[in-house]
Amino acid sequence: MKKACELLITRNVAAMAFEKGPQNKETDTADIFKLSKHFSNCRQPNHIHSVFRKTNIISLLCAVAYGINRISGPNLKAVNFAGKIKRQKLNGSLIRDIEVDSESSCQFECVYEERCQSYNFGNVKGDSNKFKCQLSDSDRFAGFANFIEDKDFIYRGIKSACEEDSFRCGDHSICVPNYQDDSIRCQCKHGFTGKPCEPKSCSQLFQDGFNSSGVYTINPDGGKPIQVLCDMITDGGGWTVFQKRLDGSVDFYLKWESYKNGFGDLSGEFWLGNDNLHRLTAADHVMLRVDLEDFEGNITYAEYTDFGVADEADKYRLLIGGYKGTAGDSMTKLISKGTNRERLITSSLNFVCKEKHFQIKQRKTYSFDFYFGICQRIKPPISRICTSRFKNFNPRVLEQKITIAFILYCFQFNYALIVAFTTNNRQVSHGFVKTSLHEISFHFSNMRFSTNDQDNDGDNRHCSQLYKGAWWYQNCHNSNLNGLYLNGSHKSYADGVNWLHFRGHYYSLKRTEMKVRTNA
Repeated sequence: MKKACELLITRNVAAMAFEKGPQNKETDTADIFKLSKHFSNCRQPNHIHSVFRKTNIISLLCAVAYGINRISGPNLKAVNFAGKIKRQKLNGSLIRDIEVDSESSCQFECVYEERCQSYNFGNVKGDSNKFKCQLSDSDRFAGFANFIEDKDFIYRGIKSACEEDSFRCGDHSICVPNYQDDSIRCQCKHGFTGKPCEPKSCSQLFQDGFNSSGVYTINPDGGKPIQVLCDMITDGGGWTVFQKRLDGSVDFYLKWESYKNGFGDLSGEFWLGNDNLHRLTAADHVMLRVDLEDFEGNITYAEYTDFGVADEADKYRLLIGGYKGTAGDSMTKLISKGTNRERLITSSLNFVCKEKHFQIKQRKTYSFDFYFGICQRIKPPISRICTSRFKNFNPRVLEQKITIAFILYCFQFNYALIVAFTTNNRQVSHGFVKTSLHEISFHFSNMRFSTNDQDNDGDNRHCSQLYKGAWWYQNCHNSNLNGLYLNGSHKSYADGVNWLHFRGHYYSLKRTEMKVRTNA
């Protein structure tokens, strides 16, 4: 026990406080040094308590309800506890749960335990002389999500700068104390990022009570803040708008750099920028909503439960699927090679993703629908680019014919199973279920972005120049929402603000809005 007692001193963890009537003050450093001599002579566990009784110091451990102060000296740092918080306890982060005869004993156990930062203290049911003492290696700041109401307990933590002023970090962050140097760190709450902590999305702003549509500042990933237009009305609100057409006042037939950085005015027509769009979709699992209106006042919409845009190095490649709505699906249709371009192939199959190939904690079965062109999203953890496990596969050239089915293509932010097929009915191996294969290709999902000065489509024509827009073209399009603003019916083919399944390729729409929202 002598070694343990000496350790108590050398680790700088001794609990000191005292009570003098209604007045409370900090323990004098000299008193602590005197006390340390007694500690160094102890031999058995009960000797420590005996030392306290002999020196009349036991009251020190009982008088800690009025805050704490760290007292430093050579090889010694005394630790007191903050005031008690009644009817509250901290769940989780439990070091051990023990029975004690008093709160002072519980405090002593916490002082003696190097990892202890707080404790819960409460009655043992059926025995008024025994109490529960739950030691925790966390506190109510770092573990705020687990700090709950419990009428049978009190909570008390070691004093920290956060206890003195828990609001110094602001409403959007948590004060996390460092008990070694009495400093603090401000940690952003869920849904916030950056310095200072800013909302990651319009969805987070909406959750925080901002229910008026307008321009706000968000920070999806902790980088440079972005000013965005938030739609707080449509379908429950919380949408971040990245494209808007309404009167033809802004020219959308622009070059790559303009679409990369964004253009227009958030109060009118604009494109938020492909770099920003990538940041919005990389930070969270988001869904896409497209609102459309013609010049006759007809309003419709399309929603996609999966939506992602890669970075510039991958030409802002599109990942999209899971359509629902009233406008018709003009973004994820599949084309059967050598047949009518509008024919849909709808079929379903199930397959199992095996743990050893995809580093998924549990084996899971996913459903895939050809119509949507995308499998259910795979949740992290996935430690690296998953395609590296496949032989002779270039993850940057998905539109080529390849002989491996069920390719796991990892954007830097989302994980999805993409399907590619060949005509040779090759059986699938590498741990997947076997299935017959058919030659099909994706119409939009997996397509790269094209502008009039960058042709990245899957056609031998320059679709952007041909149809006077900037879009995720393939052969070439079923939608062209960045096309020319042609005020309704037009004679030219498919070069307006077109949505094939709402008014077709010879009608340019009056109003369009494209927006994303966190898809929980």
